[in-house]
Amino acid sequence: MRLSFADEELETLYVEGRSGHNLPASVIGAFFYHLAAVVAAESADDLTRLQSLPLYALNGGQRIRLDEDWELAIAFDDREPRAFILDLVQNVLETA
Repeated sequence: MRLSFADEELETLYVEGRSGHNLPASVIGAFFYHLAAVVAAESADDLTRLQSLPLYALNGGQRIRLDEDWELAIAFDDREPRAFILDLVQNVLETA
């Protein structure tokens, strides 16, 4: 599957291995690990069958959990094998 990036910083991280994001090494490693699975897939359906890929739907989109605090927002093109890497989202837990 081909990748397209909506976030220039994430594209730079993927292509050049560096980014302006101040991310933990474990998140960067998970980013590359999970995107390798996306690239290897022929369709989004292939990814939903992978138990090792924490892919889930949220608010009409898809997310890949990178760790307890970070997720990758992603969308798929049904007409061609393409994934759109939208954003890196940090989960913020609200406290009362």
